[in-house]
Amino acid sequence: MFAAYYREAAMRQMETSLVGISDMLVMSPGEPADWEFSALENASSFGLAASRNSLSLQKLSALQSLNSSYDKVREGMGAGASQLYIAVKGENGGVIYSFGNPYDPIDPDIYSVSADRLALLDGQLVKVTVQVWRKK
Repeated sequence: MFAAYYREAAMRQMETSLVGISDMLVMSPGEPADWEFSALENASSFGLAASRNSLSLQKLSALQSLNSSYDKVREGMGAGASQLYIAVKGENGGVIYSFGNPYDPIDPDIYSVSADRLALLDGQLVKVTVQVWRKK
């Protein structure tokens, strides 16, 4: 009984985080809006949008370079205790930019939720995939 309750609560928390993170990435420039040019400590949110649903190449490059500060960025994005993976994929499905730790889809001990969002990058349609996951 408690295991089912814990699993349901964890899934709800991950789903809430997923919606917030995916919205922030494609609709917000982050806080401050020029976070990609400032010190990591000054950033409180890491949006990727140059404008609504149009991604900034500079922000994507900056986010990818922050993999070494994964935990701070993950927490700043609102993932809580969950792990996070973000991939921006081109028209052919290949990953152009990524951030974080992808989960192993065949690991039975992982809860995960994911969302795909469409956006523009340099005038081209891209898919932003966000995965939020944790071990059981």
